[in-house]
Amino acid sequence: MSHANPRTSKRRCHGMIGTAMGVALLLTTSMASAVEPADREFAIRVNEANRALSNEQFDSAIAGYEAAEEIESGREETTYNKAVALYRKKDYSAALSLFDSVSGSLDQSLAAKARFNAGNCRYVSVIGQEEQDPATSIEQLQRAIADFRGAIALNPTDSDARTNIELAAKLLKQMQDQEQQDQEQQDQKQQDQKQQDQKQQDQKQQDQKQQDQDQQDQEQQDQEQQNQGQQDQDQQDQDQQNQEQQNQGQQDQGQQDQGQQDQGQQDQGQQDQGQQDQDQQDQGQQDQGQQDQSDEKQMDQSTESDQGTSEAEAPSDSKNEDGSQEPPQGQLSSDNEPEDAIDQQQPETATIQEGEITEQEARKMLQAIRDRDLLRRYRREREQRSRHVPVDRDW
Repeated sequence: MSHANPRTSKRRCHGMIGTAMGVALLLTTSMASAVEPADREFAIRVNEANRALSNEQFDSAIAGYEAAEEIESGREETTYNKAVALYRKKDYSAALSLFDSVSGSLDQSLAAKARFNAGNCRYVSVIGQEEQDPATSIEQLQRAIADFRGAIALNPTDSDARTNIELAAKLLKQMQDQEQQDQEQQDQKQQDQKQQDQKQQDQKQQDQKQQDQDQQDQEQQDQEQQNQGQQDQDQQDQDQQNQEQQNQGQQDQGQQDQGQQDQGQQDQGQQDQGQQDQDQQDQGQQDQGQQDQSDEKQMDQSTESDQGTSEAEAPSDSKNEDGSQEPPQGQLSSDNEPEDAIDQQQPETATIQEGEITEQEARKMLQAIRDRDLLRRYRREREQRSRHVPVDRDW
């Protein structure tokens, strides 16, 4: 940002010429023979300070004005000249303070110059500082314009004050525009930062939401895998249990079949043994029957032989027509035997033909048949019981 320097002028006041960017010296003294010693000492200090200021010996000039103030304090002209020395030394802050202190002087000419120079102090203090502290710089320019206007109010013919107002107003507008632009840029930057922060926050929330969703999906997947693994394990355990039960059942069935087979073999052995015993018994009975039949036959033959002999020896109580004696009819009995016993024994006296069996043999054979049937029924019942194997195992 380029700046124009405030206009300066050479002004003649009370015979003293003060130059320096529109700053004029107002105080001068002359050596007169009729002055008091104090006034003479004051005048010497002031003249020495003025010569030092003209030679740009600013520190000596300031020291001379301060020495003069010790001799006679309260002189506004001395204060004004000291402010000029500080201004030219570029101690604008100290100079401004002194110019402001005499800007309300009853001497309108002195007050107008003090206000003009105060405006210059404020103006030059802004140069180079407007970017560092824009708000303070704008305030100082506004007050500088007020100082220049105050100088014009006391001295309407002061064209330098008008020119400096234009320069200060132009710089003020530039700074205000720059401040507005900076403010807009700052607002835009804040808005962009806010949008960026919001975007980052939204992205962070979205990432967190996605992370939570991924974690939830992972947990659900892990749970499903765990459930599937548990289900597979249960199924495996169930299959293993079923296989064990099946194997146990097959083992029990094998043992049962083996038991039934052993029982069947045992029953078959017993049946064969019984059949063999029965066959032996039947054979014995048959042999006994044949032996009895043979004995009976021999007995019959012996009886017939004995009967023939008796018929020959017995007396002939009765004879047939051919002269032969008939054998006695009926059944013999004792005197004390009952008649029903005779009747019961009558069938047994029937003549047994050859090849027939006796009643005793028939009863023996009938009893043998009954025994065989009973043995067969017993074997069948035992075989049926052997087929039914009680199972104590709870499936």
